[in-house]
Amino acid sequence: MKEGKAKREARQLERFKRQLTRPETKATFITMIVLAILFQMFDQMATGIYSNFQEAEVRDFAGLAFNADISEGAPGYDAYQNTLSTIALASMIGFGFMGVTPWYKAMADKYGRKPFFIINAFFLAVALVMGGLTHNLTIFVVATLLITFFTIHDIQILYVTECVPDHQRGMWQGIIAAAGSLAGVITTGARLLALQPDGTVGEIPWRLIFIMVGVFGFVIFAAAVFFLRESHPFLVSRVAYLETPEDKRRANASAGKQADAGVFSAFRLILKNKQLRWISIATLLFSTANNMVTSYNNTIMAQNGMGTIGITIALVVSMVIAIPLNLLIGPLSDRIGRKLTSALGALASAAAFAALVYFGGNFTDTVNGGIFNGIMVGISIWGYGTVGNLTTLMMSESCPSSMRGSIIGVRSFFMVTAVVSIFLSGMLFPIMPTGQVCFWLAVPFLALSSICILLKTKETKGLTIEEIDAQFE
Repeated sequence: MKEGKAKREARQLERFKRQLTRPETKATFITMIVLAILFQMFDQMATGIYSNFQEAEVRDFAGLAFNADISEGAPGYDAYQNTLSTIALASMIGFGFMGVTPWYKAMADKYGRKPFFIINAFFLAVALVMGGLTHNLTIFVVATLLITFFTIHDIQILYVTECVPDHQRGMWQGIIAAAGSLAGVITTGARLLALQPDGTVGEIPWRLIFIMVGVFGFVIFAAAVFFLRESHPFLVSRVAYLETPEDKRRANASAGKQADAGVFSAFRLILKNKQLRWISIATLLFSTANNMVTSYNNTIMAQNGMGTIGITIALVVSMVIAIPLNLLIGPLSDRIGRKLTSALGALASAAAFAALVYFGGNFTDTVNGGIFNGIMVGISIWGYGTVGNLTTLMMSESCPSSMRGSIIGVRSFFMVTAVVSIFLSGMLFPIMPTGQVCFWLAVPFLALSSICILLKTKETKGLTIEEIDAQFE
């Protein structure tokens, strides 16, 4: 068995050394950035597509007319809430993903970033096409679970962390996030084609939009296969590890220095390292709000009295305002730091979401309601995305290159609270309005996470990859 491992590592070492001899050019960088941006757009479309058409999808599977009244007390309210509850509880199967995900992500530290960029793009595209074709609720839930699994890896963020200039990581991450928001505008705008003003089916059914986004993913998959290069810092760190004799590896691992990639090694490092430990605790807190802030806004607005076009305007406004906010957040985090910017994002998300739930019902006419609700939705989702993205970046800037994928993978264990909140929401939806359930499962935890980040983590901006790795030598 040891001989087999030695042969596999020898072949891998030879292959990675050969890749290292290929020069890094401006074209290499541009290709990486373009593909990272395209993948982020695809990821954002896939992430938001269920919530963008949620009231149409749930009405469809509940057997209701597309323009059925689902406000509290209306004839369609119970059927809608029960179906929404069923989908939420069925998504508990995703709990298993939290156990599998760290091992899956950790493989990127052994086999490279590129293979998993390709795999994620392909299977995410498959899941979207499957969700668009099916009329069976069970298959649709399975498709949404696959979409969740293949959008939580953020392999494009690993590329940005490792391959852009050290002093521009925040800026480029902001650009990537802004591109995702632009993609959100596209899929949200598609509601104008999928739904008529009275809520009935439009020229392009919502299922066809799932399929079209899936086809876009297949294009990205093909482009990555032929044009994407492996991350240079990964190649350097992996070659260094593979060239280290076995006895030296064991000694390094025992001393807490160079360790083989893997979930258990990453877990030990997180528990041992104060910075990584507190970022993980902050993740545990703010992840509770994940689905509450991102998945039920359509339903909240509909139950607050907003019509179909008003909701569409709100969603478009939310994406439009997120673009400049994301472009600003990157340079801001490069200037004032990741931790302060992350904490501000969490607090902004909490305040905007509270306003959506408790004040959105005061603005129900199409234009004013669309603008007010859209601004609140945009800030709440943007703020949540900011704390998620920047704490991921902080974690990437706080661990060695040889274990970066594994560390980010183990972070998924600390997102288990998202599953807990899904379970609780599924139990509460039949007895409480959607907005109230989401408020109590989101706002307090976002506030607590901001306090944790401010008081317990240290700043990471400006560190080079070499400086980061040197801390673990």
